[in-house]
Amino acid sequence: MNSLSLPNLAFLEISAAAKEWSPTQGCIPWAATAARELFERSRYGHGLTTLEIKSVIITDIELHNLLVKQVPSVRNLSLHDSFAVPRKDRVASSFIASRGVLSDGITPVRSLLPNIERLSLQVYSLLDEAAFIEMVTFLSESARNLNWVEVFVGKPVFLAHLRGRIDVAKLEPLRVFKARGIQVYIVDTGEYIRF
Repeated sequence: MNSLSLPNLAFLEISAAAKEWSPTQGCIPWAATAARELFERSRYGHGLTTLEIKSVIITDIELHNLLVKQVPSVRNLSLHDSFAVPRKDRVASSFIASRGVLSDGITPVRSLLPNIERLSLQVYSLLDEAAFIEMVTFLSESARNLNWVEVFVGKPVFLAHLRGRIDVAKLEPLRVFKARGIQVYIVDTGEYIRF
């Protein structure tokens, strides 16, 4: 990454490669300095529209710096937890737990993703229904073009024991977003729930 400059890049996936994955480690740490330098050299400001972060350990502050300072143009964001790391290090679960409001370590940002249109999250733990509703509410108020939010809970192959643990009744408030033009989907270990 130290020599790359990609000013016209519109889609970027940052993912732990299969050779780096192991049942005990599960993912790779975020290379914050190398990523920041790549974004600065490439001057992504308004060009990068799709970003996927999969199985990478990234702190809330690093995610804040990435989305707010380095690639504010992102319209499609996909965050995937790693299956093996502790929950506190899981990027999608942490994003939901923060209710979509990330901090630079000093103050929370009220307009984290003003350009976001589509948000996709993959979590490998139980879904905190209240936090998810608050996250969708916050994003619907701060992102002018939000039209799609989906969360995949578990993987059918590994986490079939989680199936049915989502309390659909607690998620009923999500139905109001359809009238606002926002589709909300929850995929509970392979079964779609549409609101």
